[in-house]
Amino acid sequence: MNKDTPHAYIVDVGSSWNGVRTIGLRDKFSLPVVFIDPDSESLKRVNATTADIKVAAAITSYDGEALFHYYQDGTHSLLETNLEEVHKFIDGHTGQAAKIDDWTPQRSEVVQCLTLQTLMNRLGVTSIEFLKVDAQGHDLKVIESLGGGISMVRFFEVEVQVTDFELYKGASRLSNIMDFASKNEFELIHSESQTHGQERILVFRNLHDPHGATSVLSAKALLQTLGESVPKVPKRSVFRILLNCSRKFLSH
Repeated sequence: MNKDTPHAYIVDVGSSWNGVRTIGLRDKFSLPVVFIDPDSESLKRVNATTADIKVAAAITSYDGEALFHYYQDGTHSLLETNLEEVHKFIDGHTGQAAKIDDWTPQRSEVVQCLTLQTLMNRLGVTSIEFLKVDAQGHDLKVIESLGGGISMVRFFEVEVQVTDFELYKGASRLSNIMDFASKNEFELIHSESQTHGQERILVFRNLHDPHGATSVLSAKALLQTLGESVPKVPKRSVFRILLNCSRKFLSH
């Protein structure tokens, strides 16, 4: 890492739909972004600056190659969809019951895959202000793949399905994400419902504040820039709401 390398980065895993959530943070706080997506078309849509980095790869638990599935735009994944349960899902694109054709792969291809730890080491990234993950059911594997490097992350965001069925086979479960956060001493600071209440966006904060005085992001600034305000609901109540809305799913 040379003297011209930025101190801290935003890391966006699954940069579909133009990477809008992270671009807002980049522009407001002058933080460069590492945009990561195996879909080259998604990466082309991202309005990157000269300080940003684009990486065409999938992030998972190992380095090598993996089969990547292309469904309708914004839903591509390393995971296969559960076609027997698809009809139960309200499609975020249409607002109607999902159609099997829309959730059957249009094509699948072998892509390069890396752990997030391997990639950050290659890029020389030693500080992550905000890690945004939208890996269509694979979010937990992504953050786990950072290994001990999770300690350099100040905030991370993941998506999780909270229905009593799996849209993607083997998708991340809410209880496992909560366990990971607790084990690594992150606290939940925001929970946002989406896709007709079938998914939630969760934002966590590192209790140890790894960047201290050098950090440019506070929890309030982060959430306001993402278009939300700091939740007034006590943290324990947020946990209870999340666990109640997914009780059936967690019991499977």
